[in-house]
Order: sequence, then structure tokens, then C-alpha cells
Amino acid sequence: MGNLQNHCRRCHGLATVCTDGERPFPCPDCGMRFSHRATLRLHQRRMHSTERGSVT
Repeated sequence: MGNLQNHCRRCHGLATVCTDGERPFPCPDCGMRFSHRATLRLHQRRMHSTERGSVT
């Protein structure tokens, strides 16, 4: 198994090489798709966080 495959499994939970163009992680809020789980989580925090823009 190559280094890229090890990286993908370890960091992103992917069983396949992450450069194959697939985007298996859809955002449940807007439907946007991501090739990495970490990118999806970052998108959710930045774009759909309930705390965003709140003034206390």
C-alpha cells in the first residue's frame, strides 16, 4: 500500500486514494460534496455554525 493510501486512511477515513475525484462526503445542510471528511467538518463549522454572527 502506498504512502498516499495510508495518509487517506489515517487522516480522512477513506479506503481509496483521495485523488480519484470522488466526493463521498455530502454536507447534510446544503448538499455540497467534499472529498475529505475533514474539509466537510471545516465547511460545516464555517458556513453552518449556529454561533456564527451572534452578538452577546
